[in-house]
Amino acid sequence: AYVWNFDDAEFIYQTLENTPVALRELVPPGVTQDFPAGLPNPRDGSNTLIFRPSIFAEFAVYGFAAPVEVPSMTPTASTNAFFFEMGYNSTDTSNRPAAAFVEAPRVRSLKNAKVDYATTIIGKENLVQFRLETITDIPA
Repeated sequence: AYVWNFDDAEFIYQTLENTPVALRELVPPGVTQDFPAGLPNPRDGSNTLIFRPSIFAEFAVYGFAAPVEVPSMTPTASTNAFFFEMGYNSTDTSNRPAAAFVEAPRVRSLKNAKVDYATTIIGKENLVQFRLETITDIPA
């Protein structure tokens, strides 16, 4: 699973104008207002970010960016996506006003490796095949 792992200074949640100059290239495009919840707390090295209750303005565009530890392979025991839920811990659906998800890209890795051969006879000419699947293209 993906694991959030960052210091306060690495969490970008403000508009371009309010973000320090050195970090402005990390501001998500189209953000019109600072993310009202600010920094998530606590950050326990898990795959969940929990924010304090906040008021979000209608028609505002919010966004944040932060480093995340990428797993060694694309998750298969769970969905390969990031989920966003407003009021996720409420048992009353009227207090859970919104949810969305963003699919994560496949992890760049090698997978489905296979070795095959024509014979196991010692001293006999052999044909050995190595096969593997790549996630990204390999330039020629």
